[in-house]
Amino acid sequence: MDDLIETYYEASTTQRQNTYERGEIYWAPSLYLERDLRLVRPVGPDPWAGDIDGWEIRKTNETDGDPPPFDHPPLISPRLQSHEEYLAIKAKKRPVILFSSGAEVWPYRSGRPREPVYVMLPMFSFYEDDPIEFRLGIQALDYRELFYLGADDSLDMVEGFVRFDRMHVVPRGWLKRRLVRLTDDAMLLLDEWFKFYITGIAPDWLLQYREERGRATDELLAGAG
Repeated sequence: MDDLIETYYEASTTQRQNTYERGEIYWAPSLYLERDLRLVRPVGPDPWAGDIDGWEIRKTNETDGDPPPFDHPPLISPRLQSHEEYLAIKAKKRPVILFSSGAEVWPYRSGRPREPVYVMLPMFSFYEDDPIEFRLGIQALDYRELFYLGADDSLDMVEGFVRFDRMHVVPRGWLKRRLVRLTDDAMLLLDEWFKFYITGIAPDWLLQYREERGRATDELLAGAG
């Protein structure tokens, strides 16, 4: 997408990142979405009555007499309602793009103010053995849920991509400054491609570019073969 985005990143500032603007890049935990749920279940003489010796991680298909997930007696201490679970989920610190607009602060029923949260887009780098067809396909907008991001050595940003299908919310307190942000051009194209991912609707210029870039990629791969 060199002809649509000349520069993907620009330096940010502490002041800008403290205002949590769209397009700012932070460090934050990003969850791995695994196929099987892993539950943190109490163990002890009578764990569901509160007589707990400890905790263990169990797969959802390894109940061994335990209640099925989200269908168990409530735990009073620690507090766990009958329709709640403690999940064991692996997470990784990743750069993430702040994608939502400013968070509105409103109180819970108790009067305690709500912690501001933001929708974040996690950023992934390529593996060395990723096929060239995959890399070029992302650049050519072959995948609705992927958006290409070029490298910028001056800002220590490697070549990679965003996954829309891994977007998640992050409380403000989890975000750590990265002092990098997307350029306006990159953010504009990211917005348009995300709209296509959600609605299937894109402006004519973007669909035309996708078609032309796809043909060029096919010709390049055919020539290399």
